[in-house]
Amino acid sequence: QVADLIGADKKEIIFTSGATECNNIAVKGVGRFYKAKKKHIVTTQT
Repeated sequence: QVADLIGADKKEIIFTSGATECNNIAVKGVGRFYKAKKKHIVTTQT
């Protein structure tokens, strides 16, 4: 239902236990996407 509500594919929706887990998944996904392009990823702790 969530996917339909926001116009996404069901495979694109991930429920996590909290913000830290969500952020880790996002950063790892970006890292995998840019791995072949050898770009830098800069993160900060706030």
